[in-house]
Amino acid sequence: ELIYTSYDDYVPLIYESAVKLGIKTTSDEGLPITFTRCGRAVLGLIAWIASNYEAIKFRQLLTGGCLNMQAAVSEDYIPSPAVMGRIIRESGIGWERARFLPVLKKMQALYAAELSDEEANGEKKELHKIKAANARFLVGIIDDIFSFIPEADKNEMVSISELCIGVMKFNDKYSRISDELDAEAKSAIKNLLDETARFTEQKVELHE
Repeated sequence: ELIYTSYDDYVPLIYESAVKLGIKTTSDEGLPITFTRCGRAVLGLIAWIASNYEAIKFRQLLTGGCLNMQAAVSEDYIPSPAVMGRIIRESGIGWERARFLPVLKKMQALYAAELSDEEANGEKKELHKIKAANARFLVGIIDDIFSFIPEADKNEMVSISELCIGVMKFNDKYSRISDELDAEAKSAIKNLLDETARFTEQKVELHE
C-alpha cells in the first residue's frame, strides 16, 4: 500500500512504473481514462470534433494506437496507422467536416486513374494499386465515423443526447481493448454516455 499526498502528482507516476514492472495497481480515487486506450480514443474523437474537424487532430487519433480497425471492416487488408496518417497529412484537407470525404475520394480517383495508365510498369502499377486501396479504406472509415456524429443545425448547435449516442457508438465499435483496464474504461464510458443521453435535452455548439 502506498500513501500519496497529491493524486495528480503521484498516481500517474506510480501507475506508469507499475505497468513497466508488470504489477497490477489500483487507486481509491480510480485512474484517469487517459491511461486507457478507450479513454484516449473517445477523447481524441471529441477533440477532433471540437477543433472543427482539424485534419491534424484526426491524424493524431489514427496514429495514437487506441483504435481497433480490425473490428470495423470486412477487408483482410488494413493500412497501418502510419500510412493512414500520411494520407491525411498529404491530402491538404486542413479542417471542416465537409472537406474530408470529397478530398479523399478525389485522391482515391487519382490513384485509380494512375493504376489504369498503360505506360506504367508492373512495379508502378502495384504501387498505385496499394495507394488506391489505402485511400478507399480511409474513405470507408471516415464515412462510417461521420455516420455516428450528428451534423450541426443552422445555428451550429447539436443535441447533447444525439452527440452522446454517436460517441457511444464510436466507443463500442472502434475503441481498442488490450487489457482489463481498457475493458473497464470502455464499459464506464458507455454507461456515462448512455446516462447523459437519456437525461439531457439541451443543445450545445458542436465545436465548443
